[in-house]
Amino acid sequence: MVPPFYCTPRFSVYTRLMRNPKYSDYSIWFLVTVIILILNITPIMPLIRNAVLSTFLPIQYAFVNFRDDLNSQMAILSRAQSLSNNLATCEMDRTRLNGKLSTLSELQRENEVLKSHLANTIETPEPDQYARVIGRTSSVGTSTILVDRGASDSVTKGMIALNGNALAGIVKEVNENSSLIQLLHDGDFRVAAVDQDSPSRPKGVVRGQYSTVVVMEKVYQSEIVKVGDKIVTSGEDNTFPKGILIGTVSDVKVGSEQVLKNVLVTPELDLSRIEEVFLRKP
Repeated sequence: MVPPFYCTPRFSVYTRLMRNPKYSDYSIWFLVTVIILILNITPIMPLIRNAVLSTFLPIQYAFVNFRDDLNSQMAILSRAQSLSNNLATCEMDRTRLNGKLSTLSELQRENEVLKSHLANTIETPEPDQYARVIGRTSSVGTSTILVDRGASDSVTKGMIALNGNALAGIVKEVNENSSLIQLLHDGDFRVAAVDQDSPSRPKGVVRGQYSTVVVMEKVYQSEIVKVGDKIVTSGEDNTFPKGILIGTVSDVKVGSEQVLKNVLVTPELDLSRIEEVFLRKP
């Protein structure tokens, strides 16, 4: 009886080689190589190759297309980021330019105010001091502004506040670097005045009131005062120099005693919007 193959001496040698760790790895690679060679010479290998290619080629193409699309999207995002950075830089430049333009516009306006004031100002022993409004107080019966000139700038209590040679108010308090100015329509403001357009030049006292108009009191009923007449300081109160424009007559009302009448005067200046004044010693 012929012994089985695995009982033959040749198979026994092969088995011993496979079990030997020293040769087992080489034996496995040898078997794989033999199997591949057998498959190459049989019709089954092309079928396997075609099946593998038909399965994995679409996946490969899909990955290639995905890679190309991803690269394209990344390039678009990179350009968009670059454009966004450029836009942000342009916006910052625009903001800086607008800030400079606003500053230049304010300086130009102040320069025009100064030129206008100098052109309309009569000669005085000392030049007027320019002061910016830095604060404002408005309540019932009270109207004041705070300016950026004080004792360190030789400002003193009682100086006249003007704008365009029209009366704005009077300095009531002086601090080291600021001053408080009582405006013309403050309830406690008083100034001696005269109607310079009337032939009889009637005189009275302009009293402030928290309104768009002030009142010229103590005007005799017989005096001729017309709407549109200019009211100026008379200089008879030893506080305000003569000839400073106060405002224009807007209405005339008969007083309660029928002897005197009240003259409503619209100030020349819009005191609620005033931004700067010129301080002058009386």
